Amino acid sequence: MARVHAPSTDRHVLLIHGGLAESMDAERFWVMPGILDALTGLGFVVDAPDRDTTPSSWIAAADELARSLRWSSTVVGASNGVSVAVRLALQHPSLVRRLVLLWPATAGAREVDGLVPAAASHLLTGATLRGVDDTELAGLRLPVAVLPAEPENPGIDAPPNARSRRRSPSD
Repeated sequence: MARVHAPSTDRHVLLIHGGLAESMDAERFWVMPGILDALTGLGFVVDAPDRDTTPSSWIAAADELARSLRWSSTVVGASNGVSVAVRLALQHPSLVRRLVLLWPATAGAREVDGLVPAAASHLLTGATLRGVDDTELAGLRLPVAVLPAEPENPGIDAPPNARSRRRSPSD
């Protein structure tokens, strides 16, 4: 896990990388492109843990991540990391102050789901988002910002029920 410490406790950001049944990690997703350095350069305290990209369930992935967290944060999930971020907010609301969902991997896109290895097929369930039903998604009671994929990608899109608004992680 990449972890950078700074004095302010109100500026904690948790980055949850994407990837589904592939060898993706925080280094490749957040560090190499310079995202972690940019956030820390702005004074944010950033955690960017590695996560299993083929967990037994999205619920288990969120629980595993919650065990390693020490403070509440703005949680930024990207691609399939969005499912983990939303599950974290649903299952462990005291750890999530707000959600930033980048390029959410949506459920039910056959052309994308058909590319997922069989070992991860159990993770393709859901309504709008993988691993989350729409009632749960609509029940989120915290600030949520969504950045959809540009150009549009049939498997990565903005959940229609999310309350989008432009905000910085410190808002």
